[in-house]
Amino acid sequence: LEFRRVLFRSSLQNDLNTLVEAEPILFGRGSIDIAPSSIHTVQRIAGIAKRYAGVRIEVQGHTDSEGDAGRNLALSEQRAAATLDALVALGVPADDMVSKGYGETKLILDPNGREIPEKSRRVVFVVTLA
Repeated sequence: LEFRRVLFRSSLQNDLNTLVEAEPILFGRGSIDIAPSSIHTVQRIAGIAKRYAGVRIEVQGHTDSEGDAGRNLALSEQRAAATLDALVALGVPADDMVSKGYGETKLILDPNGREIPEKSRRVVFVVTLA
């Protein structure tokens, strides 16, 4: 039973993150407003999330390393919260989600160790069993 639960959690997390990797949830530079081009992605995430009861989804916001680290942390927290709010507005139970910002602490790097800023600015999801 535990193996099936871990497999389920891993599969759901992979599905959500594969979707946002292919169709990122974008924001304007320095903005917490979800770009109109990303609304469809948020709708698809909501559709997936609503099908699963008893899971906890952490909406994680990340930024690139440009600018002030404290401002980036606050921006990542606000973007994660904006994404969570959009999902709740689409019917995902608020009790199933939590948002957290990580700022520039988990940058996406190329094979030479250089940051890829456009990939570092992202929202991803971590799923746990409630």
